[in-house]
Amino acid sequence: MVRDVVTVDQELSLSKTFQIMMDRNIGSVIITEKGKPKGIFTEKDILLKVFGRGARYSEKVKKHMSTPLITIRPDQELKEAAQLMTIRNIRHLPVIDNEMLVGMVSNRDLLKVLAGNPQGK
Repeated sequence: MVRDVVTVDQELSLSKTFQIMMDRNIGSVIITEKGKPKGIFTEKDILLKVFGRGARYSEKVKKHMSTPLITIRPDQELKEAAQLMTIRNIRHLPVIDNEMLVGMVSNRDLLKVLAGNPQGK
């Protein structure tokens, strides 16, 4: 699980959100409203909702984020995360504790564990 999850406010433009994702070399950001997680914006959203529909880069990211946010609690097992990600066909699973974002499990995290290398070294 990654603990330093990048978040952006829902009022941010698509172009600024793209720039953050490129600068950080990440495939997703959590979209927040008043600091609370409300949705997720991923590479898949860029392809299907932005490029696929001809969105303007000046549009707000909230218009194109995926909601509702599918999450897991920190006390749930990694196997549960993997099952949920498989069933829902998602690659990023935010970890929420008391309405606060505490981390993110990605398909890479699952592969590292399967490969016997949970620290990614």
